[in-house]
Amino acid sequence: MLEYLKAIFQLILSPGRGWEDVARTNADPRHLASAGLYPMIGIAAVSQFAKAIWDPSISLVYLLEPAIIPLVKFFAGYFIGFFFMSIVMPELGAGSSSDKRVHTFVNYTIGMLAIISIINNVLPIDVPLVYFLPLYVAVIQWKGNRYMQVSDAFAGRLVLLSAPLVILPPYLIYAAFKYILP
Repeated sequence: MLEYLKAIFQLILSPGRGWEDVARTNADPRHLASAGLYPMIGIAAVSQFAKAIWDPSISLVYLLEPAIIPLVKFFAGYFIGFFFMSIVMPELGAGSSSDKRVHTFVNYTIGMLAIISIINNVLPIDVPLVYFLPLYVAVIQWKGNRYMQVSDAFAGRLVLLSAPLVILPPYLIYAAFKYILP
């Protein structure tokens, strides 16, 4: 988990070098998911209970529903993002980009979205700036063009495709839950 967090913070602080470090470590995506992403998703779900610290009148039942939503939206978003990214990668001229790299790319993207969710949950007030952080995640994805073995000519297309295909599904799942559950 610590190596996963270290890599995510490296990506946040210096996206270009962060992707170079991710390429250098060449970690197994299954290990990244089980030791990093899945616990991060769990922390995002549990962080929902931090709202009870700021508002003690909130009941446990009221907090259970919003705690389950991050589990579903990030877990499903990971697999949806991988599915769509593996389809579009050949279109970006990344023929040698492996499924391993796509898994890792999507894994770190969803991990950063989980961190944004944790930040949003632990803050005592609504901070509008937090809602713009997914745009920075798109910048981090753009800097991952070399890691994904996409030429500089297709770097813009990478972010134009990866942002909606990886970042958007968790938010659409969240919106569907909010629409279905009153």
